[in-house]
Amino acid sequence: MGKYLFDNKGQAAITNFHEKNKPERLDKKQQVQALREKMLKNKKKTNK
Repeated sequence: MGKYLFDNKGQAAITNFHEKNKPERLDKKQQVQALREKMLKNKKKTNK
């Protein structure tokens, strides 16, 4: 068992805290689209 024990109310508060402070993750498709747009912008700059 862990050092600290919480009742159901305490456990709910802890999970709620961790969910709020979790970093936002982008969808895989959104990441690919963003990288593609960035690459195309760089390509246009170098071709000019």
